[in-house]
Amino acid sequence: MPFQFNPPDGFKNKTAFPTTPASEDEFRAQMWAPFEQVRDYINQHLPTLDTPSMGLYRNAIINGNFDVWQRGTSFSNPMSGTYTADRWINLYDGTGQQHTISRQSFIPGQTDVPNNPSYFVRVSVTSAASGQTFNVLHQRIESVRTFAGKTVTISFWAKADAARTLAAKFFQNFGSGGSSVVGISGESFNLTTNWQKFSCTVTIPSISGKVIGPGDNLGVEFFFPVGETFVIDIAQVQLNEGNVALPYQPRSFAEELALCQRYFEKSYDINTAPGSTNINGMIQFNSGVPTINPIYIPVQFKVAKRIAPTVTLYDGAGAPGMVYKGGNGKTASLSRVGVSGFVGGTADSTNSSDLVFHYTADAEL
Repeated sequence: MPFQFNPPDGFKNKTAFPTTPASEDEFRAQMWAPFEQVRDYINQHLPTLDTPSMGLYRNAIINGNFDVWQRGTSFSNPMSGTYTADRWINLYDGTGQQHTISRQSFIPGQTDVPNNPSYFVRVSVTSAASGQTFNVLHQRIESVRTFAGKTVTISFWAKADAARTLAAKFFQNFGSGGSSVVGISGESFNLTTNWQKFSCTVTIPSISGKVIGPGDNLGVEFFFPVGETFVIDIAQVQLNEGNVALPYQPRSFAEELALCQRYFEKSYDINTAPGSTNINGMIQFNSGVPTINPIYIPVQFKVAKRIAPTVTLYDGAGAPGMVYKGGNGKTASLSRVGVSGFVGGTADSTNSSDLVFHYTADAEL
């Protein structure tokens, strides 16, 4: 929409102030009033401006609203390095930790967290690890060039089961064969049992003189307490350029899902975890005539991938590495895997005209 600015009546067509300032502070207040209106207008309408890079600089975090959970909605004792909510990976060390990462629902109409979000992420540790030095949930933002040399602000909402400390930090990963990782200090936050909004501003270092390799990224990390039990909830994570946290602007589910699918997609329905026994969405081909020869079919991805992904096929029983040809349990075969799609099937000699399978395609950083 076109920019429109309407000063208050006292400032229209005036060559003098509406009233004579009684003090220097009042003079400053009158001078700043129109600029504050411009600031508020820009903050309110920035998401609607049609600028190609605006999405990145408005919020570089994907799935910060925790709406997309393609791999499942609850993860009990996931191994370190497991992706949970889309784009969010859990990393930890130590031994013996018992924990769950899950999607939780807001009560419709609640007012504790604005914008009527549907979900938040809950990290619950019920048995503490021994020898633990880190326990994090983080996101790798594609390209270490992102925000390099710029000031950024991260903001989010959080609460806990008791008084807890949660830290936000950053790192620059220069990829395979690239320069050493650069850690960037953030800030620690004191959580309570009530939802609160937190933010901190940091400067991302320049990448001048660095060597960049494949898989480079800017990392955003939430550091949880180590060696203790806790429950921490997080919602509406945003990372924007500048030294002020912009108002959170949710994306539509369709847009958020498409952004996530650049890194991971599946043929299963959105609420069905990969490996489930579920035929909805399966890729199916019928040759018309039963054959003992191999059957292969091309599959085009819903969204082009970051790199040629790791593709896994599943049969109707949810078994990975298998397809259905006259029955489940036939060894899958793949070829021509690229950023746009793949060819999948089987060389099994069962006499059948049907080839059926689910798939996942993983191109995460």
